[in-house]
Amino acid sequence: MCYDALANKKRGQKARKKELITMKKLFAVVMVLVMMLAFGAAAFAAGGKLTLEQAKQAALDYAGVKASEAVFTKAHRDFDDGREVYEIEFYVNSTEYEMDVDAVTGRITDFSTEYHGGYDQPSGFYGHHDYDMDDMFDDDWFDFD
Repeated sequence: MCYDALANKKRGQKARKKELITMKKLFAVVMVLVMMLAFGAAAFAAGGKLTLEQAKQAALDYAGVKASEAVFTKAHRDFDDGREVYEIEFYVNSTEYEMDVDAVTGRITDFSTEYHGGYDQPSGFYGHHDYDMDDMFDDDWFDFD
């Protein structure tokens, strides 16, 4: 009987050691997964969005304007219709350009120009041109205010 009790005790100790080793392995795997998720989210957040300078350059490229010609009056990140955008505003001579640049794709989602200098505008009209890329096929997508 004493031998059986000793054997059972040793079997119990071995089982607890195996259980402890299994728990340590499980803990290690969970920690690795948590770290991968955390670093992956941080990498996506940093790498998945345009910087302010990239958004400014996208706006300049869309308008066909050189950086040396533009004077920026507004450039910041905001939310528009549930998506993150950069609101960019700049002047070139007497023409004001306003646009929204999608912070992830770099796509221009809203664009408008306004001339502030009189009737000698090169494009031949005086006033405001508002061009919303999302509403391009609406009846009023091109209007003069």
